[in-house]
Amino acid sequence: MLFVVLGQRMAELNNEKKIETIEAYQQRIYDEVEIALSVENGYLRRFQIPKTILNSEINLSVEDDGSLTLYYGGKKYSKFLPQPMVGGFCFNDTGLNFFNLTVSKDADLVSLSSCVDCRYSYAVCNNAEDNGWCDWLSSPGLFPGFNETCCSDHCLCC
Repeated sequence: MLFVVLGQRMAELNNEKKIETIEAYQQRIYDEVEIALSVENGYLRRFQIPKTILNSEINLSVEDDGSLTLYYGGKKYSKFLPQPMVGGFCFNDTGLNFFNLTVSKDADLVSLSSCVDCRYSYAVCNNAEDNGWCDWLSSPGLFPGFNETCCSDHCLCC
């Protein structure tokens, strides 16, 4: 009986630790976004979030409703960001054990992405996509590779 109770308590503590870690990851991203909202245009900061919690992989997304969602163990954990965010997590250029994330502010637009060394800002790529200029800007002689860069860095112009 004692072993059953101890086993249950260990499972509860393990679950509490997972929840605390999830909340800490989300708070770290939230704090980075809050800083970006409070500074001038041209701000850019890179930071990392571990890819695992207790040896289990996680995934991140920014949802249309403005929430930051962390997926872990078949469950979804959401936290609303200080304001609706733009950006995307393509995760095509990530480190071995960490998600490399970038928060930036350009044209009064704060973006969050997995781009480490963005050639074009989210605001530039978003503007091109909104106005249908992606293919035109990628034409020979203008900005070679514009579509590919906006797609891989910000999930836009794909």
